[in-house]
Amino acid sequence: MNRCPLLLFVLTLGVLALTASGPGAGAAVAQDQSGSAAAPEVGPQHAQFGAGLSYKYTHAEFGKSYDPGWGLQALYNYPLIAALDLNANIGWNHFSGSSDSPSVNIWEFVGGIRFKLGAFFMSGDVGYYTEINSTSFQPGLGLKFDHWEVAWSVRSVPSGSWNGLRLGYYF
Repeated sequence: MNRCPLLLFVLTLGVLALTASGPGAGAAVAQDQSGSAAAPEVGPQHAQFGAGLSYKYTHAEFGKSYDPGWGLQALYNYPLIAALDLNANIGWNHFSGSSDSPSVNIWEFVGGIRFKLGAFFMSGDVGYYTEINSTSFQPGLGLKFDHWEVAWSVRSVPSGSWNGLRLGYYF
């Protein structure tokens, strides 16, 4: 039995749990000089959870066997410093088979970093993909405005190559 997806899932949940309780999350309530309780300070760094819908355009050998597909993702974003974020997603992707290939559902477990310049970002992610049993580096570009993001990424290995375009919303 391949334990890699389970291991990545557990590691992702661990990172989410650690960063969700990030700076100020467990801080004691401060008291002002009059003795009344004040609300804890909330810093600029806070975890964001979201959902995404993606279109996957297949190419190379994978594109010969499968038509373009679509996917759903659970998203996570955590600002480490002003220009750098930690990001992760767990997603499900569906590709219809073309010609003699049956349809395939692929789960993805992806994590990486984002370098931000205003609303624009560049990302470098590493992900594991079930069904094709593949791990790969995945560069990407995108725009993120408050709660919304549009992201493009490239996954290119012989066992499964596609370009992904995602629309995401952070809660």
